[in-house]
Amino acid sequence: MIWRKSNGPASALQHIRFFSRPGSGGDLLCFAFWLGILIVKIRTWSGRITGLAALGLIMGIVWAGSGVYSRGELAWKSYSESEIKQAMADHRPVMIEFTADWCLNCKVLEQTVLKSREIAAAVEMTGMISLRVDITRVSEENKQLLIRYKGYALPYLVLVDQNGTISHRLTGIFKAKTLADAIIKTGESV
Repeated sequence: MIWRKSNGPASALQHIRFFSRPGSGGDLLCFAFWLGILIVKIRTWSGRITGLAALGLIMGIVWAGSGVYSRGELAWKSYSESEIKQAMADHRPVMIEFTADWCLNCKVLEQTVLKSREIAAAVEMTGMISLRVDITRVSEENKQLLIRYKGYALPYLVLVDQNGTISHRLTGIFKAKTLADAIIKTGESV
């Protein structure tokens, strides 16, 4: 990017769009940077104070929007029987992902589907608990857990309703919409 003299807000917005990624808050951060430069050029104190207030507001919006669900990241917990029992006692559905470091398709799903805003919204809406079983090092316990939830290959994801019944099983590569629909259906079943 070659910097050149700005011809006003329209030109500045072209620079801002260059640095931003959709949904990252980059638009607001770039705008805040541009606004900060303008504040330095303002000669009156009242103008500077107004500019700083606007800058503070923008930074507050960016900070508030950087929460867990705005980026599409789930609050994963490691699988344990106590987590399952607590979820059932609280009448909450559970999503269990079986993954391993050596499973490339698992990593693809984790970086795309499982980090999508659509999944985060569905999980938040249903109050679903997200548990992860790491079977990088295969043990008898992990094998039995996979069999218990009727899995046979990775990647594997199972949804369990509030009553402890398996409602959906997904294996291989799947789309975010498929998983989001399954999450919502699992959350609705009583």
